[in-house]
Amino acid sequence: MAIGSFLSEDDWRDLLREIHNRQVIPFVGPELVTVPDPNGNEQLPLHRALAPQLATRLKVPVRDGKSISLNRVACEYLLSGGSRKSIYIEMSELLEKLGASPPRALCDLASITDFDLYLYGAIDSLLPMALEQSRPGFRRQDHVLSYDYKRPVDVPERIDPALLYHVVGSRLTYPNFAVWEEDYLEFICGLTRHHAQLERLFLLLKTRYLLLLGSPFNDWMVRFFLFLVKGGRFTDRRKDDIQAYLADLPENLGEPLIFFFNKVVGTTRIIQGDPADFVRELTERWNKEYTTVATGQDVLVQMPEEMPRGAVFISYSRDDMDAVGTLVRGLRATQIPVWLDKQRLHAGENYQRNLEFAVKSGCSFFLSVISRATESDPNRFVHTERHWAAQRHVDGFVFYVPVVIDDTPEPKLEPPSFAKIHFDRLPNGSVTTAFTTKLRKWLEEYRVAGQPRD
Repeated sequence: MAIGSFLSEDDWRDLLREIHNRQVIPFVGPELVTVPDPNGNEQLPLHRALAPQLATRLKVPVRDGKSISLNRVACEYLLSGGSRKSIYIEMSELLEKLGASPPRALCDLASITDFDLYLYGAIDSLLPMALEQSRPGFRRQDHVLSYDYKRPVDVPERIDPALLYHVVGSRLTYPNFAVWEEDYLEFICGLTRHHAQLERLFLLLKTRYLLLLGSPFNDWMVRFFLFLVKGGRFTDRRKDDIQAYLADLPENLGEPLIFFFNKVVGTTRIIQGDPADFVRELTERWNKEYTTVATGQDVLVQMPEEMPRGAVFISYSRDDMDAVGTLVRGLRATQIPVWLDKQRLHAGENYQRNLEFAVKSGCSFFLSVISRATESDPNRFVHTERHWAAQRHVDGFVFYVPVVIDDTPEPKLEPPSFAKIHFDRLPNGSVTTAFTTKLRKWLEEYRVAGQPRD
């Protein structure tokens, strides 16, 4: 086994081969869905961050310095005479106001194009956001389904480019989503009742490998879920017949679960450690094995036809395509959603109107790529885009983000209203940590309160 690696080289080879053959379904549990810890520099699982907020809303007392779980909040509230409906109302409002960006682990998973079906054991929208940012053609309104035990919906026969399936409901299925243990029990039992209506989903779960990342349920629920979808006793199978992988910290898995799968049955491979670190190594190995060095033209091919709302609009010249490709990949690697027009050579009047709307209303920020090419001719179409951006710009607020990608001196053709705005130099489109950190901070502020102040 490689030093610091989660699996042996042989096991990695087997897992990566099955992923490449589209025979693995990742099941993302709540421990992998993280947000910045308000009390430090680390990431905190979203469900742990929401628990004290839900307790405050429901007036459930929490001792200073003591952590509390969503399950405990719900139990304490119900014991005090509270109504179950209030739990879902308050949780739904908390999720609606959530302004976080998808963490790196979710963006890494979303970037693995050999995954076509994702199971999601959380009720937020962070993984759908990551997929929309990373997978060309993925749209939340078209490629996200939520299991509702009152109205079950099966997966479609054809999945393209990917499908996310909320196993325990989502905020959009209010009030039918899971917050505490009784809810999880309801959803798992619901899956059992609706086996016939979910025929295609169960066939995929039975015939493919499952990759559980950050325990989606507690100990006995994990066993029950695997028993349900794989069918039959675990001990009826050979110990080397691996059908699932489960990656999480030992304290989350618990000794009984680890002992059961590692020693007694052996059909589920336990991967002990931080699931985010495992996903990082998985993504690095998959990229090394199955992706090729991209060019600027590859970036164009992968770009969706329409801009996802809230993305960073990149205004560029075709002459700079290689540098722009480097820029796009660098921004995406740090989970910054970007979009650029790939049809400008064939754009008609209607398409230009759509572009104008994207600049004036749809994007979060306007990233102006400045170069010798853009400075060589005031009649280039990029200057039309920048004129639209100038119409939206308001002094004192951040919207226009200029970057110079070559040795161009002070830009002369940018709109006069942008003359006093500082521009960054990113030679050949290579982003810097300072630049991506700044842009990510602005995006966070934009999602919470609109355009940030300069």
